[in-house]
Amino acid sequence: MNGVAAQSMRDKGVNYKLNWGASIADLERMAEEVKTDFKANADNNLLVDLAKRLWSDKVRESNLLAVMIMPPDLFEIDDAIDWSYSVEHLEIAEAVAFRLLPRTKEPQSLLHRMADNEKFTSETSETNPFYQLIVFHFASRLLIVNMSLDEETKSVLLEKSFSILSDATLPLWLRKAANVFSNRVSE
Repeated sequence: MNGVAAQSMRDKGVNYKLNWGASIADLERMAEEVKTDFKANADNNLLVDLAKRLWSDKVRESNLLAVMIMPPDLFEIDDAIDWSYSVEHLEIAEAVAFRLLPRTKEPQSLLHRMADNEKFTSETSETNPFYQLIVFHFASRLLIVNMSLDEETKSVLLEKSFSILSDATLPLWLRKAANVFSNRVSE
């Protein structure tokens, strides 16, 4: 627990329901210990259950640990969409997009479902910008590792990126992610 780090996050406007201020390095060590213990018992279903319980806590460290311990090959598409849509913080969004989703068993299919979803394409105030951020980061990550995107997914993402880039009222971090994606596609 690091109260100074937690207070620093609060001072910068990062307000979690509960934040112990644990470092990413400490959480990574904990995640490795947990995964090692569960692998010794050869029960990945228990690990999935633990990750889901940690995710439901809505505590910074619990959410990050959930991302770190979820076996990617057992992470169901519907759960990936639900987790992504429930994100409320930039740090968690980036962890989901960069640490977990690209390692799932069918990342291109997952991206297609996430992009071809009203939660991503909607123009209403109900849209979660963190979900959109996750989709753009996830797509960019797949392009970085030379995974191809199907034309329909690429088209939906490009259309949404242009819409986001033209709306100065949206968060800068979302507009930057949309811009990075559109630049990656054109490379």
